[in-house]
Amino acid sequence: MNSTTPYIHFRGSCRAAISFYRECFGGELEVMAYPDAAGNPNPDANAPVMHSKLAQGGQALLMASDYPPGTDASGQGNNFSVYIDCSSDGELERLFTALSRGGKVTVPPSDMPFGRFCMCDDSFGVSWILNSAKAG
Repeated sequence: MNSTTPYIHFRGSCRAAISFYRECFGGELEVMAYPDAAGNPNPDANAPVMHSKLAQGGQALLMASDYPPGTDASGQGNNFSVYIDCSSDGELERLFTALSRGGKVTVPPSDMPFGRFCMCDDSFGVSWILNSAKAG
């Protein structure tokens, strides 16, 4: 296995969410809309997103899409969190501030026996866990 990448599905808010994550993390963003009814590339800038990828240095950080048109996503729940292993306490604080803006703080940044830790849900309902391990 080369890598794993979180792939998040949204109910019509993928374009706004992946743009928000680009603001938080930086990187290169690719967005591809579902084709129009004739199967051609969709010229509508607000068309539902079939696939998107946020990458840094060629490495995918996140991938996302809107549920396919006609999909009953009413029973779908958020039974996952995206975990970020931060390289420093400063990075943890910066990302937590960005991701929790407009969302809900579950665990504020706190010192734990294993390092600095926090949790939040962003304004799109995605749960994030951030940790900066103790040097040791």
